Amino acid sequence: VCMKFLDIPGLEQVVSELNTLENTESTLIGTAEVFSLKLAGDDKQLYHDLNKSYENFAMSPTNLSVSPFGPLTDSSSRKILISFVSTLNHVYSGHDFSEVRGHDFSKEPSFGVAFNHINSTISTSFPEYFTTGLKNRLWDLIQAYIAFEECEIYKFSPHSDLDPLANALWSMHYFFFNKNLKRVLYFSCGAKLKSAEYDMDDTDEFDDCQYFD
Repeated sequence: VCMKFLDIPGLEQVVSELNTLENTESTLIGTAEVFSLKLAGDDKQLYHDLNKSYENFAMSPTNLSVSPFGPLTDSSSRKILISFVSTLNHVYSGHDFSEVRGHDFSKEPSFGVAFNHINSTISTSFPEYFTTGLKNRLWDLIQAYIAFEECEIYKFSPHSDLDPLANALWSMHYFFFNKNLKRVLYFSCGAKLKSAEYDMDDTDEFDDCQYFD
């Protein structure tokens, strides 16, 4: 799957400010990146390899077909899972997400539920997220590119071996998927002890291609 990173004006600065929030014992570490989801050229082979792999899992007797995207026996459900795994590969290029499965995700009942959980979790540890207006600036910037009201929202809750923020005091990972726009927002954040360090890999940009039919 070819992922095209969308460079949203001002978002890098806001995320940089987000990552300066701190309290007495920890600092915030987070990322917010939007990608267009497309498929073309040489990337088609990678997509078909992943698709075949997940199709085989779905046909296994261990019920790996169950997922919040729908049954993985359906190609449309597998496309969403492959898109999310590809997003993780691009955001954290030093990590291997080949073992991610559909059951590592759960679908949120509404944007409001996810939005409130994200904001309340951050502000409880880092009150300046609210008091400085950072919250509104972050989400207003992203809204113009992802249209939250049209999104399906999924929470990624992997076991520690697959969690790039496994050593954080707390962490969360969300995917906001807009099928109409063929875009996905990946948002993650966590609280790291001031003595801990994380490597946040830069996200590469990719050429345009074509994804969902």
